[in-house]
Parts: sequence; C-alpha cells; structure tokens
Amino acid sequence: MRKALAIIALIAAAQTPAPITIERLIDTGSLGAARERLAPLRVSDPESPRVLLLDAMILYRENKPAEALAQLQRLLRVLPQHANGHKLAALCLVALRRADEAGPYIAEAVRLAPDDFMARYYLGLHQIDRRQPEQAAATFAEAITRNPDYPDSHTMFGFAMEQLGRDEEALSAYRKGAELNQRLRLQRASPNLYLGRFLQTRQRDEEALPVLAAAVGVNGQSGESWLLLGKARAALGSHEAALAALTRALELSPRDKRVRYALMQTYQRMGRAEDARRERSAYDRMASQELTRWEESLQAPSVGLPLRQ
Repeated sequence: MRKALAIIALIAAAQTPAPITIERLIDTGSLGAARERLAPLRVSDPESPRVLLLDAMILYRENKPAEALAQLQRLLRVLPQHANGHKLAALCLVALRRADEAGPYIAEAVRLAPDDFMARYYLGLHQIDRRQPEQAAATFAEAITRNPDYPDSHTMFGFAMEQLGRDEEALSAYRKGAELNQRLRLQRASPNLYLGRFLQTRQRDEEALPVLAAAVGVNGQSGESWLLLGKARAALGSHEAALAALTRALELSPRDKRVRYALMQTYQRMGRAEDARRERSAYDRMASQELTRWEESLQAPSVGLPLRQ
C-alpha cells in the first residue's frame, strides 16, 4: 500500500508543472508578478546578491537604469566576482549614455564568465561603438563558437567585417544571421535590415528588395526599413511604390534628412520638379540646423562623466 501511494505521489509530482522562476517572469515581461515574488525575499534578506540582482533586472526592464545601476553597485561591493552583475551594469551605463564607462564592466564580465556568449556579444557591441572593428570581429567570432545559433552575433560579425572592407565575409555573415532568424521564427527585423542595407548600398537592389520587404513585414514601425525599401524600389524604376515607402518613412522619421533627399531624387526621376524643389529645400534646412547644433556643441563647455564607483 505504501509503495502504491509513493508511486501515486511521484506521478502527481511529475504532472505538476514546476513553478515559474522570478528570472523567467522578468524575461517574459511579467514585472509586476516578479516584484510580488521578490517582495518577501527583499524583507528577509535585502542585501543578498540574488535579491540585489533581481531587483536591478526588474528596474532595468522598467527603463530605470540609474536605479538599477545603484543596486548593482551595492551587489558588486558585496560580491565583486559576480559576472552577471558586471554585465548588467554595462547595459545600464549604455542606457545612461555613459558608454565609455561600460567597457571595464563588460570586459570583467567576459573575464569572469568566459563561456557566456552574451557577455562576449555585448563586448563586441562596445568595441564597435568604440570604432574597433578588428577587435569586435574577433569577439563576435568567439561568441559564435559558444552559441552558433544566435542570429545577432552573425549579423554584427558581418558588420565588423564590412567595417574592415571584407565584403564577401560580411555578406556571408549577414546571410547567415537572416537565415537563422527565419529558421528560428524570430520576430526581429535587424538581420534582414542589415543584409538589405548592405545589398542596397552596393547597387544589388533586386536582391535587396525581398529582404527589405521582409524587414518591413516584421517591424512596420521602422523608418530605416521603409527608407531603404523606398530607395531600392526607386533604383529599380518602381517610382510610385518608392514614393509610398518613402512617404511612410517620413511619417515615422520626420527629422531624418536622408528621407527628404531620397524623396527629392524620386520626384526628380518622376519629372515632378516642384515637389523635388520642396524636398531639397527641406533637406537643406535640416542640414543647416544639424550643422548649427554641432557648432554649438563644440562651443559649449565640456561636462565630465561621473567616474566609475
């Protein structure tokens, strides 16, 4: 009898789904539920590394990077060898426009967790931002060896190769990222956008067209995707379709002077001189405003960034 009851208990336990972790709730965006689950832990052990990290993760997802960073600095004072703490601190600093300070944190995360492919991916992004494409290419290659099925690593490896002038390797990496993105059914536009931009800027508009259409299909709110799609259509002589795409790009990105320039070119090809002059005037006005802002920024007194604490 006892054996039978034990078997029943084991079967019941196997059929009972495991409770969702706080980390999983955060990953899925259930931040309110995550806070509820975290509340008793914050009362019982508010300074524990796990509580500090989870609190920082929630704050970061709530677009509160300064508050998240404060929690992470407390965590790293208690446990300076916490790789995820360093990794998230780097992301917070980037969100706070303090990217220069992010480098030591993400480099330390890689040192502490050399097999963490996401830490390497973030380090590669930092190196791209610092205009270090050769170092970035090596870092993204290392990330790919640790997880070959992450599309963005291939895409950004392609971008680094493009920056180095190695177009064939760049194109191969871009295609791999787009292929993985489609195979894994990820609703991300960036792999197609990078591939489409690469093809379009090299006058391979016929190849670029379906790729950019796919990018727009995934994210119809991307002004960049509509701009590149419009330029590819215009290059292929589909002026009305190009005009529709560029008009949508202008709605989404009204302050992007590139859209105005592309509209001007399209109107010129269509023989609509007055519309072309209007867009040229708008482009010149926006370019002049950008130059003025740039000059003012050069004349303004510099403000030093806070030092890493």
